[in-house]
Amino acid sequence: MAEPGVCLPVITTAETDVKERLSLGLVTLVAARAGCEVCEIKVDRTSRDVRISPIDGEIVQIDAQLKATVNLIDAGDVMKYDLPVGNYNRLRATKVGNAQILIVLDLPRTPAAWLSVSADELIAKNCAYWTTLYGAPERFSKTTVRVELPKAQVFSPDALEKIMDRRFERIKEHHGGL
Repeated sequence: MAEPGVCLPVITTAETDVKERLSLGLVTLVAARAGCEVCEIKVDRTSRDVRISPIDGEIVQIDAQLKATVNLIDAGDVMKYDLPVGNYNRLRATKVGNAQILIVLDLPRTPAAWLSVSADELIAKNCAYWTTLYGAPERFSKTTVRVELPKAQVFSPDALEKIMDRRFERIKEHHGGL
């Protein structure tokens, strides 16, 4: 119990939890602008945090694993990220119901710079990159696998529309159905 007159902080959220919510918020904003909705998957046992689908239109769904970090490594045309090996091996699967992507939010090192809100602007610093690990080779590392996220693959409304279009074309090629 606190001493009389001593105020305890109301919010004691861990930085990792804030990063998680920021990545979900960014994906939700991007999806909304692209005409999609985001359904959060509450129990993450299969390396899927959200399912993204059009609000109206064709029935296409993309599952995504979301990560946020201040530790992306700039390596020329790609950003490198150390993904937990369990996530890597689940995201590389080829026998899946929905396409799967990895979305990594690149945050500034200083938490105060992550998000700025005023009456005129909503500014989230840096951006998120996406990639697919579909069919990638199995890794036997005990902890992490370094994955590459092409800098050209910024997770934006335009990029999400193209991902959805590409997924729909693949569904049509396989004729869908049961």
